Parts: sequence; structure tokens; C-alpha cells
Amino acid sequence: MKSKIIFCLIILLSFFSIVYAKGTIIAGGVGYFNLGMEMPRMSELRDNFNSNGFGEINGNHFSIGGGGNAIIAGLLLGGEGYAFSQELENDSLIADFHINYFFINLGYVVYTTGGFYLSPKIAIGGGYINIKIYDKYEELNFDEVIENPRRMSLLSSGGLMLKAEVEANYLLSFTKSRFGGIGLIFGVNAGYKFATFKNGWEIGSIEVADGPNPGLSGPYIHFKVGFGGVAFGD
Repeated sequence: MKSKIIFCLIILLSFFSIVYAKGTIIAGGVGYFNLGMEMPRMSELRDNFNSNGFGEINGNHFSIGGGGNAIIAGLLLGGEGYAFSQELENDSLIADFHINYFFINLGYVVYTTGGFYLSPKIAIGGGYINIKIYDKYEELNFDEVIENPRRMSLLSSGGLMLKAEVEANYLLSFTKSRFGGIGLIFGVNAGYKFATFKNGWEIGSIEVADGPNPGLSGPYIHFKVGFGGVAFGD
């Protein structure tokens, strides 16, 4: 319930920001590298692995990715993706975690000053978690694997995700113009991701019952650096 309230509040704030925007027009295109801190609600999954002797899953984890935006008359349209991975083990098994996110973003530039511009955004996309669990074998040869391949399980879950955020960017222009220019882009965006799924684990196409909630919903903050061109106007 709390996650839905937070998500709705961000949506409302974004809407009112657009309604009361000053009418500034901006155009351009930007590509960027992204380093973020994800804070998903993974308590059920973490408890499950702890009870089976594995180490602690990083609930708050760093992600790496990238993306890009096109801006036309203040309207911002783009896409991005980012990922996280971690390895855990117990006395006899290794578990490799891989979490991937991708989103299509829609936003609007509501404020500019100098090389700075501010944009509320909403997005639709997906989030997926894969957990590869396998035995700790020190040596294997090819024939042994062919004869007895059942040494690994790949659990997966994922589906539709939504997010709402506020993004702030600054253009460090290589050209001198009060209307913008081309150069480096530094930015930060913060918001909340909401996962529409709560379980749905599978191994291949086989459904796995009674699985924990992957818990991919949660707040985040991303820092980015990129390159592009931006034009400001009234």
C-alpha cells in the first residue's frame, strides 16, 4: 500500500509541475551513462536465501546502465536500461543474481535557467530477476556434463514495471551561446519504481509455486554523465 501511495504522489507532483510550467521551449538530444542506487523491497527474497545458509542479498545496490533522450518543444522522449549482479554461496551451492530494468520515458521540461533544466517524467517498462543456482564443482569435463547436465537451476521472475521521477540536468557547453549549445551533460534523477508482479517464478517454462515476492518496487537515485546538444528558448 505504501508503495502505491508514493507512486501516486510522484505522478500528481509531475502533473502539477507540467500544468504550472512557465512555457519554456527546449529542444535537443542527449546520450548518457548511468550509475544509480536502487532501493527495492526485497525482504521476502532475502529472508528465503538467509534461511538456506546463503549470505545477505544487497537490498540497496548499485546499478550501471545508460540511455538517451530526445527533446522536442519541451517534450522529452527516451529510453534507458540498467542492471545489477551479485554472487552468494553457502557450503555446497553458488547463487548468481542478475537484475535488469528497462524503461521508455516520457517527460516535459518545466524549468530552465542558464544551462540547467528540470523535468518530471513517467515511464513504462520491465524488470527481471534471474537467479542461477549451481553446485560447487572444482573440476568438470565435457563428457560428464553431457552425460549428467542437471547441475544448475535458473530461476526467473519479472514483468511490467512503472516509474515516476524528477530529473535535473546541467549542460556544460563547449560553445558560448545564451540559447544553449553542445557539450557534456551532468544530471541526477530520483523517483520510485512500481512492479506490477509479486511472484511468478519459473525454471525455463515450468512454473515454480510458492515463491517469494521478488520485491523490485522501491525508490532510487541515479547520477549520470553524457554528451549532447540542447537549445533553450521562450
